[in-house]
Amino acid sequence: MVGEFVIPDLSGGSENVMIGQMLWTEFFGDRDCGRIRDCGVLLCLLVVPMMIYPAHAVARARARTS
Repeated sequence: MVGEFVIPDLSGGSENVMIGQMLWTEFFGDRDCGRIRDCGVLLCLLVVPMMIYPAHAVARARARTS
């Protein structure tokens, strides 16, 4: 998430708003903690399964070959 804020900011800004920039603006500009919380939960719900699935698939593949 930090990379999504830093890279577009260092490259001169972006016309497309990325999640890192949006969270930065909401927290430091608008102080809308409810929206930040909702985006954080949504981000976790999207990212955690994508991290768990490959680990589970690798463990399953190793169990089949053993």
